Amino acid sequence: LDEKEELVLAQSTSQCCRCCCLQKSINWVLSEQDNFEPGTNPFDSPNNGWIHEESSLLGRWCSWIMPGCRAAKYVQHAGAPPEALKGENDDWCTVQRNVYTERLTEADRGASIVGTHEKKCTCGYCFKFGDITFP
Repeated sequence: LDEKEELVLAQSTSQCCRCCCLQKSINWVLSEQDNFEPGTNPFDSPNNGWIHEESSLLGRWCSWIMPGCRAAKYVQHAGAPPEALKGENDDWCTVQRNVYTERLTEADRGASIVGTHEKKCTCGYCFKFGDITFP
């Protein structure tokens, strides 16, 4: 990071027209670069890492109406993203039954892991303030 001005975290998974059972795991690519232009295809940049999400079909299904509620595991990898991520938006009208992007192999999911972050199912809509629960 000493040589570059920017670290770009770009969501590679399109969420266009994806709700209920069509909601897929959300993946990202990381790139260190100078002079990033908004709207650039994240795969056209030199990629230094990538992140894949693992979450259940039920969790993804419900999260379109309650964003952030699903249990999720985010796995960060060093290196270029696998080919499976580059084609993840080609089949938008399919149901992802696995907890990870369909074409990711076991080798892809275990390659050059830098770190993981996990969160349990939470409710991003309801909260408790003292003795009062909203909504």
